[in-house]
Amino acid sequence: MNARQTPSAPPGLDVLYAGTLPPHPGGSAVMCGQLLLALARMGHTIRAVAPIVEDSASTLAPFAAGCRNVTVARFAVPYYATVPDFLIESYHAHLDLEQREARGRIASWMAAKPPDVVMLGREPCLWYLPDDSTDFSAPVLLVAHSLITHRWMSGLHPESFCREILARYRRAARIATPALHTARFLESAGLDQVRVIPNPVDTELFAPRPKDSSLLRELSVKPEELVVVHASNLKAVKRPLDILESAEAALRQNSGLVYVIVGDGEYRSIISEACRRKRIADRFRFTGWVDHKAMPAYLNLADIVVMASEVETQALVYLEAQASGRLLLTSDIPAARQVVSDGENGLLFRVGDVDDLTAKTLLAAADPALRERIGRAARKTVEAHALQRVATAYDALLREVVRVS
Repeated sequence: MNARQTPSAPPGLDVLYAGTLPPHPGGSAVMCGQLLLALARMGHTIRAVAPIVEDSASTLAPFAAGCRNVTVARFAVPYYATVPDFLIESYHAHLDLEQREARGRIASWMAAKPPDVVMLGREPCLWYLPDDSTDFSAPVLLVAHSLITHRWMSGLHPESFCREILARYRRAARIATPALHTARFLESAGLDQVRVIPNPVDTELFAPRPKDSSLLRELSVKPEELVVVHASNLKAVKRPLDILESAEAALRQNSGLVYVIVGDGEYRSIISEACRRKRIADRFRFTGWVDHKAMPAYLNLADIVVMASEVETQALVYLEAQASGRLLLTSDIPAARQVVSDGENGLLFRVGDVDDLTAKTLLAAADPALRERIGRAARKTVEAHALQRVATAYDALLREVVRVS
C-alpha cells in the first residue's frame, strides 16, 4: 500500500431495526434513536419498524427528519405500556396487536430486500419474530435493557414464562446489554452470546451550561432557589413517592428547595395530589413529557438531579446529568454503582431509605463547592459513554453478528 493511501472503510450494513423510537419518550426509544442515527452517519442503512401512540405524532418532534440513510415504518397503537407487566391480560392484548402489525411490516421488508442483520431495540420485540425460526434466516442482535429482564432476574415471572423468555433469547446471535449485573444474570441462565456495551450520551448536546433564565421564569423559579430535578416515566420502580416524602422532610429544613418533576406516568397525579395535601405544592413543578432535545436545559437548571429507582439497567438520566456537570444523587443499586463512585462523581443513598435520601439532599444543597467538584468529576468520567464511542462498539458488534452467522 502506498504510504499516502489509507485503508477504505468497510461497506455499511443493511440493518432492519424493530423497537421503539422517538417521539415515544421511553428510555429505550431515546437510546436506540440516538444510536441508529449515529450508525447511519457511519454509513449503515437503517430500515426501522416502530410502534407509535396514536395521539403522540403531532405533539413531539419527528424522528430522523432529513436523514437519508434511515427509513421508518410506523404502526399506531391505542396506548403504549412503558412498563409492561407480562402477568396482566391487558398487556398481552397490547403485545398481540404490536406483534401482528410489526410482523407484517418486517415480513414485507424481508421479502423486498433481506437485511444483513436484524436489531431488536428491546426484549418484547423478540415476539415480533415468527414463532418458527426456520422462517426467519436473518441474524439477530438483541438489546436487553427493559423490565422483562429485570422481572426475570427478580423471579417475578412464572416459571413457564421464564422458559419461553430463555428460548426466545437464544434466537439472538448476540445480546447487548449496558449493565454488568444484567450480563452476569443472562450468562448464568446459559446465554453465552452476551456482550456489555454501555448506554450512550451525546456529550455535545448534554454539557455544562448556565441555567436558562427564560426557563426559570417559565417554571416560576427564583434565581436564588435551589433546584432538585427528577426525570422519569413516574412508574413504581422509580420510587417517586420516596422523592415526595424526602421533599416534605427536606423542605422543613431548607425552604429554598424547588422540585422539578420532568416526565409523566401513573404516579404524577398521585404525587400532585399528595403535594396539595401536604401543603408543599408551591415547591413542586410538573413539566410533563418534554422533547429529548429540550432535556439539557432542564438538567442544567438543576443543582441536584435525584433518582430513587429500585432497579435500572443503566438510566440515561444518570449519564445525561453527569455529562451536564450536575450532582447526581441516586439510590445505591447495581446500575448506579456502575457509573457512580460515591462522593467522587455522584452521591449514593440507601435504596428505599427516605431519611438517607433527605440527609444527602440537604448535604448537597448546603455545599456549592461539593456540587461543583462532583459535577466536574462526573463530566470527566462520563466521556467513556460518549455517543460516538458507543456507536463504534455497536458497529463492531453488528459486523460480528453478520460474520459469525
